[in-house]
Amino acid sequence: MNVRSSTVAPTVTDYLSWSRISAYLRCPHQYAMRYIGRVPAEHRPVALLFGTAWHDTVGVYLEGSGNATTPELVDVFAESFDHEIAEGDVPVHFDEDQTRDTILETARGMVEAFRKSVKPSFELIDRERSFSIELAHPVTGEILPVPVVGSIDAVISRNGEKLLWELKSSKRRWTADQLDNDGQVTLYQIAARSLGHVDAKLELVATTKTKKPDVQIERLVRHRRDEQELTELAFGVLTAIEAGVDYRVRGWQCRSCQWAGSCSP
Repeated sequence: MNVRSSTVAPTVTDYLSWSRISAYLRCPHQYAMRYIGRVPAEHRPVALLFGTAWHDTVGVYLEGSGNATTPELVDVFAESFDHEIAEGDVPVHFDEDQTRDTILETARGMVEAFRKSVKPSFELIDRERSFSIELAHPVTGEILPVPVVGSIDAVISRNGEKLLWELKSSKRRWTADQLDNDGQVTLYQIAARSLGHVDAKLELVATTKTKKPDVQIERLVRHRRDEQELTELAFGVLTAIEAGVDYRVRGWQCRSCQWAGSCSP
């Protein structure tokens, strides 16, 4: 298949990522304010800070081959969470009845559940590995004019098998639709090949923030068609962004939108 030069001439987008693609799909107008207009956010959802602290916590567990204790890991979470609060100059929006103490209590339960479910019988190969890849359109061979970037959470070896782990903290267990259609996992499969992890299998490791935390470990499969659809999606989103398409998507998500005050008809 011949590769043709792109017909898209980007003027405002220097790269795409799964977070940017999904942000545009949720609400193009929010995307335009955030990434093009550079409108400052009015607050930071506590879930973002929680996710960062959880990744730091799990990272310490993985790098220590699963030998860190629960108190040590809770201390890692608390330090990371407090650092995220102190670093930002935008107020943090806590959910109703949520405080730092209740968040640390939730984190403790999650750590205990994670340590029980993810036994120290693995070898860490790679963690937080950044990537920048080119995507070629599956029909035309055209190269996406901007790179697609991201970071793979972890690659481990267990029982002679190489696994690419997507590590998540989640309000609830993932549904079958999420497991089958999550585009981030598809992107990671493409990126893994460029990093030399051709034979790595995909696994989701999602720890719930429920009253009784649970760890959902799922083997995921992505086929060639999934990769093609992800690539077509990236081309479509970039084309829409560069064309200035920024309509509003109204719904429940507006209540917690970080740019709600700047969004006017």
